[in-house]
Amino acid sequence: MQSPQRGDELSGRVTVNGTTTEDDLDQSVDTVKIAIVERGAAPTVNDWEDAEDTSGGNESYSTWGYDWDTTDVEDGNYSIHVIARDTGGNWSEEVIVNVSVDNVNVLPHTVVEGPGEGADVSVIVDVTGFVIDPDDKIDQIECSIDDETFSTNKLQVTVHHVRWNRWNWSAKWDTRAYDEGNHTIFARAVDKRGAHSNIYTVNVTVWTNVPPKLTFTSPAEGEDDVVWKMEQDYYFVQWDDDDPDDNASIKIYYDSDDQGFDGHLIAKDLWEDTLDDQGRGIDVTRWDLADVPEGDYYLYAVLDDRAHDPVKVYSKGRVLVRNRTPNSPPTVDITQPDGEGDAIEPNGTYRLWFNVSDPDGDDVSVYLYYDDDTDRGNGYSTISDEPLEGANRSYLWDTTGIARGRYYVLLAAYDGVNDPVWTYSPGPLSIGDVVRPAGVHNLTAVDPGYGGTINLTWNAPGDDGDVGTVHHYVGRYSTSSITQSTWDSATPFAIDIVPGPPGTLESTEITGLEDGTTYYVAIRAVDEAGNMGPVRQRMASPGLNRDTIAILDLPDAFEGTVTWCGYSALTARAVEGSYDLPPDLMDIGVFVEVTATGDYYHDVYINITYPDADALGTVDPAGIALHRRTPTGQWPRVTDSGHDPAARLIWGHPQHLSLFAPLGPPMGSGELGPVRFDPADPEEDEEVMITVVWTDPAGRTPTEVFVDIGGLRYDLEAINGTPATGLTLGTRLRLKEGTYDVQVVLRIGDDMEVRSPGTPLTVSGGGGGGGFDGAFIGGAVAMIIIVLVLLLVVGPRLSRARKGTAGDGKAAVAAPPPPSPDVIEAEVYEPVEAIVEEDEEAIEASEITPPGATVAAQPS
Repeated sequence: MQSPQRGDELSGRVTVNGTTTEDDLDQSVDTVKIAIVERGAAPTVNDWEDAEDTSGGNESYSTWGYDWDTTDVEDGNYSIHVIARDTGGNWSEEVIVNVSVDNVNVLPHTVVEGPGEGADVSVIVDVTGFVIDPDDKIDQIECSIDDETFSTNKLQVTVHHVRWNRWNWSAKWDTRAYDEGNHTIFARAVDKRGAHSNIYTVNVTVWTNVPPKLTFTSPAEGEDDVVWKMEQDYYFVQWDDDDPDDNASIKIYYDSDDQGFDGHLIAKDLWEDTLDDQGRGIDVTRWDLADVPEGDYYLYAVLDDRAHDPVKVYSKGRVLVRNRTPNSPPTVDITQPDGEGDAIEPNGTYRLWFNVSDPDGDDVSVYLYYDDDTDRGNGYSTISDEPLEGANRSYLWDTTGIARGRYYVLLAAYDGVNDPVWTYSPGPLSIGDVVRPAGVHNLTAVDPGYGGTINLTWNAPGDDGDVGTVHHYVGRYSTSSITQSTWDSATPFAIDIVPGPPGTLESTEITGLEDGTTYYVAIRAVDEAGNMGPVRQRMASPGLNRDTIAILDLPDAFEGTVTWCGYSALTARAVEGSYDLPPDLMDIGVFVEVTATGDYYHDVYINITYPDADALGTVDPAGIALHRRTPTGQWPRVTDSGHDPAARLIWGHPQHLSLFAPLGPPMGSGELGPVRFDPADPEEDEEVMITVVWTDPAGRTPTEVFVDIGGLRYDLEAINGTPATGLTLGTRLRLKEGTYDVQVVLRIGDDMEVRSPGTPLTVSGGGGGGGFDGAFIGGAVAMIIIVLVLLLVVGPRLSRARKGTAGDGKAAVAAPPPPSPDVIEAEVYEPVEAIVEEDEEAIEASEITPPGATVAAQPS
């Protein structure tokens, strides 16, 4: 077996493949069997399936393959068993490869295509739609009427698996079993893992008899159709009508406004079901304009099906009736300059070329101007002081005194009847810059996969050859090759970028293209003087990827994806920042901003996974959902969103793009039980066990726990249990006699601290004040006191005795009487400090001398 390898983690569709060899020259391999079972299980007879011979006519089964859809099994560990047999009936040794399967279940998405939102329906209605499931594992599709639980009023759904990850579905709805009025269609899908899709809803109105409808198509919505009576004294009124239950009568009127339905009759005795000899609906009538006065008119229709009140509807466009014969304005165009290398030195001359004609034969006057852009509103300057006759086709322009730059020629043609006709030259004339840019470098055209779009990248050229920065870029596309001679006939597209220095990587995109069509795409650089560089072109063919996925780069161990369908590209990124959240909500540190390049997208899904419950911090898992930030700073919940703790998945199906974040209510704090002591009444220097129990339904593990006794802290260690059921923590200490206030402090991260109430502990027994490891410290204090007494009492006596026995050659003198037994004379010595080292800490005798002690010697 060549693939997969031992230990591989698999998902989706996998091809298992490998090779066989046969050493016997008179034999060949005639079958390869494969079985996939849970690791540790032995294959049964029913587990074995035939692998495919992929040798392609060579030695049979020299290579073999088997397609395995891992989404058919649960995630877990599996063994792939393979064995081969030759024509002699001999079986090979069994090859076993252990692998694991880990599939992320992406939720399906359901859409109702018909009837549309707000539709009027009656009798038998076809409910249609489709389901998209990236895992291609749909188990059933449900459709119900007025029941979002899908437990009643369910329709019989017919499903067709039309291609990978798409199912089309339909159902028949007999509306006669329902009351007339408003009803809601609900639809959803369930995949083979039991996960539900979104619930798609459509609101409709059920009628026992549907009222007729009519929409005018001529005049069209928002259009004004002008009719010159001297040329044509009639107008064809056209419309679309519908009356599914009856054959409504139709009357057409004209009106000076679109209010009141108080106009004049055009035609009557028209019928909704009238057909021509080929069975097509006749939705047109001729309007005789001979007696209609000049004016601007709306049309309206009155439909009567004899089951409802007559339906009246106005047209959205107008018919403009005119009496006189029209006079057409002149037609003009400028052929030079066209921006193709049109450049002269300062103060030079340039011949302008243009065409002027008038269909009515009127005399036309021509006025010439120049402008540094193509916006007349910004002003322009005169080229010719006197108007030219329309018969002229050129003019020699003397540019003396005109500043360096790039200028468009503006022409105005006036026939004395109509308003002047204005037009700009197709390109500018450059004065003072005669070197054109180089061609763009390394042009590439790529299909990004989201339909109707081609992405372009290139490296910037120079302004003058390969030097300097160009002013802008112009682009064109066509279904045939683009050259300098065919440039003008190609379709232009905008390149809205600021060019960088030579070598800069530039990019743009073309949208609105036809999928599957091969396009030639060309780009040219333009300098400040309007000089254009040579044409550079590439070919590409756009296509639609209806299911697109973006991987989110989220903080810590969070992972996420954004999926959508459509032509537009969505950009999703994790953002950092601080936001004003509602007081009843908390975040988990994940904020995702989703934007789009256009409006051609739908079915957006945001999925965020987390490694474990600790990642949610102090947010209550039961209340977590995806929320959207509005332009006013509000954070409403995404209606179609939720949280699956078992899958550690937070998901949402937003209808609008914005900034999103998983939010939820704060979790209630855990509880510290009472502090306990064992033994309850310890004696001095006796070891005492201090314990406390931490209980937290959220299962949060403390990051720091210590006991506070008199301002000193000692860490507590976990002994047994879990936070969810009760975690016991404790430590062992030795204390001196005294009464202590014991408090336990527990912390979780930087955001949560819990303190137990102060609990008194009384230690009985002798010696010293309260402290820790008191027996050792108290003993050290006693030893220091003894040393001081010996130094101060015994030392002086020994000194005097040595003086009394020292011989100096003189006769002995009688000693004075002995002192009182209650007082011992002592010589004065300098103060002495004794140091005792214990656990690398120095404790000075002066700090531990009991109250009332002195340096002077006391009676022996």
